[in-house]
Amino acid sequence: MFGQQLADVLVKPDGSVHIMKASPMLKPQWLERYLAVDLKCLFGQADQLCPVTVLAPNHFLLKRRWYKLDLRLVETKPGPQKAELFDESKAISQ
Repeated sequence: MFGQQLADVLVKPDGSVHIMKASPMLKPQWLERYLAVDLKCLFGQADQLCPVTVLAPNHFLLKRRWYKLDLRLVETKPGPQKAELFDESKAISQ
């Protein structure tokens, strides 16, 4: 919707979330406080109740008091991926 990549986020099979890259539009702290928490909520590492509605197998709607996250999972890179794409030690926040 913004015409550019806003963040590159790695969600590991264990449910941990790592902010790999942030655009200048969003501060890494904001991504960690909101986006990472919402992704942990969706993928099983929630610290609190997860207000999510599953609209389709790859479409989720998470409603918070001040905002809604409409998340659709898509694959955009077919084929084998480089191992460094999945190295959480390169994340900008832990």
